[in-house]
Amino acid sequence: MRKGFTLIEILIAIMIMIVLVTIAVPMYERAVEKSRVTDARTTLKRIYDAKRQVMDAMQMQDASIPDVYSSTRFGFENLGFSLDCPQGTTVQNNHIVSCATQDFVFFMQPLDQAQSNAVCAVRRTGDYARVNFIYRGEETNDVTVKFQCQDGGVAGGCEVYGMPSAVNNAFCVLPQ
Repeated sequence: MRKGFTLIEILIAIMIMIVLVTIAVPMYERAVEKSRVTDARTTLKRIYDAKRQVMDAMQMQDASIPDVYSSTRFGFENLGFSLDCPQGTTVQNNHIVSCATQDFVFFMQPLDQAQSNAVCAVRRTGDYARVNFIYRGEETNDVTVKFQCQDGGVAGGCEVYGMPSAVNNAFCVLPQ
Protein backbone atom coordinates (compact mmCIF):
# COMPACT_ATOMS: atom_id res chain seq x y z
CA MET A 1 0.00 0.00 0.00
CA ARG A 2 1.34 3.44 -0.97
CA LYS A 3 1.51 6.28 1.52
CA GLY A 4 1.04 9.88 0.51
CA PHE A 5 -1.50 12.26 -0.96
CA THR A 6 -3.14 12.13 -4.34
CA LEU A 7 -3.06 15.08 -6.71
CA ILE A 8 -6.78 15.71 -6.07
CA GLU A 9 -6.24 15.85 -2.29
CA ILE A 10 -3.39 18.35 -2.71
CA LEU A 11 -5.46 20.53 -5.07
CA ILE A 12 -8.41 20.52 -2.65
CA ALA A 13 -6.11 21.53 0.23
CA ILE A 14 -4.66 24.37 -1.90
CA MET A 15 -8.16 25.55 -2.88
CA ILE A 16 -9.23 25.62 0.77
CA MET A 17 -6.14 27.66 1.66
CA ILE A 18 -6.83 30.12 -1.17
CA VAL A 19 -10.41 30.63 0.02
CA LEU A 20 -9.26 31.17 3.61
CA VAL A 21 -6.60 33.70 2.56
CA THR A 22 -9.10 35.50 0.32
CA ILE A 23 -11.42 35.90 3.30
CA ALA A 24 -8.70 36.71 5.85
CA VAL A 25 -6.77 39.43 4.00
CA PRO A 26 -9.62 42.01 3.81
CA MET A 27 -10.51 41.31 7.43
CA TYR A 28 -6.87 41.86 8.41
CA GLU A 29 -6.73 45.13 6.43
CA ARG A 30 -9.90 46.42 8.14
CA ALA A 31 -8.47 45.49 11.54
CA VAL A 32 -5.23 47.34 10.77
CA GLU A 33 -7.18 50.40 9.59
CA LYS A 34 -9.30 50.38 12.75
CA SER A 35 -6.10 50.17 14.77
CA ARG A 36 -4.72 53.21 12.96
CA VAL A 37 -7.82 55.27 13.68
CA THR A 38 -7.83 54.14 17.32
CA ASP A 39 -4.27 55.42 17.57
CA ALA A 40 -5.34 58.67 15.87
CA ARG A 41 -8.25 59.06 18.29
CA THR A 42 -5.89 58.66 21.23
CA THR A 43 -3.56 61.24 19.71
CA LEU A 44 -6.47 63.65 19.11
CA LYS A 45 -7.48 63.34 22.77
CA ARG A 46 -3.89 64.04 23.88
CA ILE A 47 -3.68 67.06 21.56
CA TYR A 48 -7.03 68.34 22.80
CA ASP A 49 -6.09 67.97 26.48
CA ALA A 50 -2.71 69.65 25.92
CA LYS A 51 -4.37 72.44 23.91
CA ARG A 52 -6.87 73.05 26.73
CA GLN A 53 -3.98 73.22 29.24
CA VAL A 54 -2.20 75.83 27.13
CA MET A 55 -5.45 77.77 26.75
CA ASP A 56 -6.02 77.65 30.51
CA ALA A 57 -2.45 78.86 31.13
CA MET A 58 -3.06 81.71 28.66
CA GLN A 59 -6.46 82.37 30.28
CA MET A 60 -8.27 81.78 26.99
CA GLN A 61 -11.88 80.60 27.09
CA ASP A 62 -12.04 79.91 23.42
CA ALA A 63 -9.48 79.49 20.67
CA SER A 64 -11.54 81.29 18.05
CA ILE A 65 -9.69 84.23 16.61
CA PRO A 66 -10.84 86.30 13.63
CA ASP A 67 -8.17 84.84 11.35
CA VAL A 68 -6.96 81.64 12.99
CA TYR A 69 -3.91 80.97 10.88
CA SER A 70 -2.46 84.47 10.80
CA SER A 71 -3.22 85.16 14.46
CA THR A 72 -2.30 81.80 15.94
CA ARG A 73 -1.23 82.26 19.54
CA PHE A 74 0.32 78.82 20.03
CA GLY A 75 0.99 75.58 18.21
CA PHE A 76 2.15 72.00 18.54
CA GLU A 77 5.51 73.21 19.85
CA ASN A 78 3.73 74.51 22.99
CA LEU A 79 2.01 71.25 23.88
CA GLY A 80 3.07 69.20 26.88
CA PHE A 81 4.07 66.20 24.76
CA SER A 82 6.05 65.56 21.64
CA LEU A 83 4.36 64.41 18.45
CA ASP A 84 6.66 63.01 15.78
CA CYS A 85 5.92 64.78 12.49
CA PRO A 86 8.28 63.11 9.99
CA GLN A 87 6.12 63.92 6.97
CA GLY A 88 6.09 67.69 7.48
CA THR A 89 4.30 70.45 9.29
CA THR A 90 2.51 73.69 8.52
CA VAL A 91 3.84 76.78 10.25
CA GLN A 92 1.72 79.92 10.57
CA ASN A 93 2.78 83.03 12.49
CA ASN A 94 5.83 81.12 13.80
CA HIS A 95 3.66 78.34 15.27
CA ILE A 96 3.24 74.75 14.07
CA VAL A 97 -0.49 74.44 13.33
CA SER A 98 -0.51 71.04 11.61
CA CYS A 99 1.55 67.92 12.09
CA ALA A 100 1.80 65.21 9.41
CA THR A 101 2.56 61.72 10.66
CA GLN A 102 2.81 58.65 8.46
CA ASP A 103 -0.95 58.04 8.36
CA PHE A 104 -2.67 61.25 9.50
CA VAL A 105 -2.35 65.01 9.49
CA PHE A 106 -3.36 66.49 12.85
CA PHE A 107 -4.61 70.08 13.08
CA MET A 108 -4.72 72.35 16.12
CA GLN A 109 -7.95 73.85 14.89
CA PRO A 110 -10.76 72.68 12.59
CA LEU A 111 -12.01 74.74 9.67
CA ASP A 112 -15.24 75.74 11.46
CA GLN A 113 -14.63 78.68 13.81
CA ALA A 114 -17.61 77.58 15.91
CA GLN A 115 -15.58 74.47 16.80
CA SER A 116 -12.41 76.43 17.55
CA ASN A 117 -11.59 74.57 20.77
CA ALA A 118 -11.76 71.21 19.01
CA VAL A 119 -8.93 69.41 17.20
CA CYS A 120 -9.12 67.41 14.01
CA ALA A 121 -7.22 64.91 11.87
CA VAL A 122 -7.42 63.73 8.29
CA ARG A 123 -6.26 60.36 6.93
CA ARG A 124 -3.49 61.15 4.48
CA THR A 125 -2.73 57.82 2.75
CA GLY A 126 -4.35 54.62 1.55
CA ASP A 127 -7.87 53.81 0.46
CA TYR A 128 -9.35 56.06 3.13
CA ALA A 129 -7.29 59.19 2.40
CA ARG A 130 -9.26 62.37 3.14
CA VAL A 131 -11.54 60.72 5.72
CA ASN A 132 -11.40 63.18 8.60
CA PHE A 133 -12.21 63.26 12.30
CA ILE A 134 -12.95 65.89 14.90
CA TYR A 135 -12.66 65.64 18.67
CA ARG A 136 -14.58 68.14 20.78
CA GLY A 137 -13.51 66.90 24.20
CA GLU A 138 -15.73 67.11 27.21
CA GLU A 139 -17.49 70.28 26.09
CA THR A 140 -20.58 68.30 25.21
CA ASN A 141 -22.45 65.64 27.15
CA ASP A 142 -23.47 63.81 23.97
CA VAL A 143 -20.91 61.01 23.48
CA THR A 144 -21.72 60.76 19.75
CA VAL A 145 -20.78 64.42 19.28
CA LYS A 146 -17.43 64.29 21.11
CA PHE A 147 -15.73 62.35 18.31
CA GLN A 148 -17.13 62.43 14.78
CA CYS A 149 -16.14 61.21 11.34
CA GLN A 150 -16.66 62.81 7.93
CA ASP A 151 -16.03 60.63 4.90
CA GLY A 152 -14.10 63.27 2.91
CA GLY A 153 -15.60 62.03 -0.35
CA VAL A 154 -14.64 58.38 0.22
CA ALA A 155 -17.80 56.28 -0.06
CA GLY A 156 -18.19 54.27 3.14
CA GLY A 157 -15.07 55.87 4.61
CA CYS A 158 -16.52 56.28 8.10
CA GLU A 159 -18.36 52.98 8.10
CA VAL A 160 -15.08 51.03 7.99
CA TYR A 161 -14.37 52.60 11.39
CA GLY A 162 -17.83 51.68 12.67
CA MET A 163 -18.97 55.30 12.71
CA PRO A 164 -21.70 57.10 10.80
CA SER A 165 -20.52 59.92 8.56
CA ALA A 166 -21.36 63.42 9.74
CA VAL A 167 -23.47 65.29 7.20
CA ASN A 168 -21.66 68.62 7.35
CA ASN A 169 -18.55 69.73 5.48
CA ALA A 170 -15.10 68.36 6.25
CA PHE A 171 -13.72 69.24 9.67
CA CYS A 172 -10.20 69.60 8.31
CA VAL A 173 -8.67 69.05 4.90
CA LEU A 174 -5.29 68.04 3.54
CA PRO A 175 -3.18 70.89 2.21
CA GLN A 176 -2.94 70.80 -1.58
